Amino acid sequence: MAELWGLREGPCIAKKKCMRNLEIKIDSEILANALNKGVVANHPLEVLLRECKKIMSEVNALGAKQVYREANRCTDMPVKLGQEVALGVREVVSPPAELEVLISE
Repeated sequence: MAELWGLREGPCIAKKKCMRNLEIKIDSEILANALNKGVVANHPLEVLLRECKKIMSEVNALGAKQVYREANRCTDMPVKLGQEVALGVREVVSPPAELEVLISE
């Protein structure tokens, strides 16, 4: 569920910054399929999934692609850091040092 909220917030931030043609990568095959193929009616997360799809279409997202967790380390690291701070949405202007290390590998 937290990953789905991240999928909602990322494109929202991109929309505010007038970014378009996003490639969404997620390590959940189930969520990637739900976003690409459609949402089953009466699914417990139907409303949130539909909202994600709507926002993704507004920023012309190129769909959601499933990647393996090992390939998703650059996404997982900020999530882990986020668990150490108070609740809320934060926009990071520059990457944390820990992320810069992963990017340079």
